[in-house]
Amino acid sequence: MTEKACAPSEEITIEAAQWIVRLSAGNAAQQRQAAEEFARWKSESRQHAQAAHELHGVLEQINSLLDTSNGDPVPLCAGLKTAMTQPRLPDRMRRAVATLALICGIGLPLWLTYQAYPADYLLADMRTATGAWAAQTLEDGSRITLGTRSAVNFRFDARHRTVELVKGEILVEVARDRARPFLIQTTDGSIEALGTRFLVRRDDSGTVVSMLESKVSIHAAGQQAQTPVILAAGQRIRLHGDTVGVPEPIDAAALERAWRSHQLVSRQRPLTELLDELNRYRPGRILYDQAQLKGLEMTVVLPLDDTQRALQLLVDCIPGLRVRQFTPYLTYIDLVPTP
Repeated sequence: MTEKACAPSEEITIEAAQWIVRLSAGNAAQQRQAAEEFARWKSESRQHAQAAHELHGVLEQINSLLDTSNGDPVPLCAGLKTAMTQPRLPDRMRRAVATLALICGIGLPLWLTYQAYPADYLLADMRTATGAWAAQTLEDGSRITLGTRSAVNFRFDARHRTVELVKGEILVEVARDRARPFLIQTTDGSIEALGTRFLVRRDDSGTVVSMLESKVSIHAAGQQAQTPVILAAGQRIRLHGDTVGVPEPIDAAALERAWRSHQLVSRQRPLTELLDELNRYRPGRILYDQAQLKGLEMTVVLPLDDTQRALQLLVDCIPGLRVRQFTPYLTYIDLVPTP
């Protein structure tokens, strides 16, 4: 078996980071119990043991930065940025470095800016901060609304109207102009408006297009010569790399109402998915015990413009759910241990 095949997955690496949270939380008895469970977890597989070893090394580097920086955010952020951009650092470790930085209390503006807002975001023509929304009417009369942590660039000329979605999610309402096609571009492909209203979201797993009214024509990246996929109102599709998925039905009216009202509407959706979505609207990170929360599903409406209230609603709905905030930028969610 190759070294790459034995390497921990990103899921295991993040799970190891969450163990570090548990080991430092609670009273002495709870920490002893967590240490025993962590030892069992490490012994379950080579991947678990390797993830724990790698994160221990990263944690030592962060503690060294804390000792030598005397609280100055500049060397802290410079050192962490160096760690994040090491050529040999696996992609799965980069998020863990950010997580461990927050665990160690490095919830500083410079570090958070580097993590949440990379250069292409900061240099974009229009952008929104965490938990913010913004709308703008474009020169052709079209209207675009940005959701949280979103960024776009505009390229309008005599032949085309192009909006590049750099990051996040947008609601597009297109003004008619037969002489100039209206295009949304992401790294996963291009979407040409054949109608008026649709949502586009770009995240780590690809680009998702949700059609609210009329139609769009979709090409995956590098597939411009192929026949486009036509997406109709009430359908959603995902693009990733050079592939376009299969359209699936959506409730377009309900989706648009929730989006405009800044709500997360869930019908029997896994709790872990809801927490991942709330993460997008909250500074810092929400971590959770995946093993404990696995299998829990929720039917609920959560306010995305008040994530603290959203978390309290989850606590009110789920017996034993516990929300602990270790720093202003690190929240950990699990179930209260039974006696």
